Amino acid sequence: MLQIESPADRAGLFFDGADEALFAQVPDARDEQGAVIVMVERIVPCRFDRSYQVINGHEGYRPVMLCQDTDLAYIKKDHSVVLKGHVWSIAERQPDGLGLTLCLIKHLGRFSYANAATTSPAYPYTVSAFIDTGATYTN
Repeated sequence: MLQIESPADRAGLFFDGADEALFAQVPDARDEQGAVIVMVERIVPCRFDRSYQVINGHEGYRPVMLCQDTDLAYIKKDHSVVLKGHVWSIAERQPDGLGLTLCLIKHLGRFSYANAATTSPAYPYTVSAFIDTGATYTN
């Protein structure tokens, strides 16, 4: 079993092969083309998983993301996350008491840029995007 005992051990989980979650504000209002202006607050390294689970007789895929506690400061329930080309919402936070937090996330829709994406080295920055709420997530 992997021993995670120090802040360096926790940080090491997120170096090689880590996913990047964009914590963002995603408004409901859309322009005439159906695009929204997304305010990207910051990028956070995380580990995404969508494993098959059976809980209390209910079965299905449960998407989660694992992050360091320090990266989740001020992130609350229902905060938006852009991850793996989709928009998710934080449904529940489950801190382990040792510096890591597992976030149960709820799929809101597919994310795509409405125009050529431009990023700024300073946060926050905005992008125009389309959110397809009818799309489902598949690996």
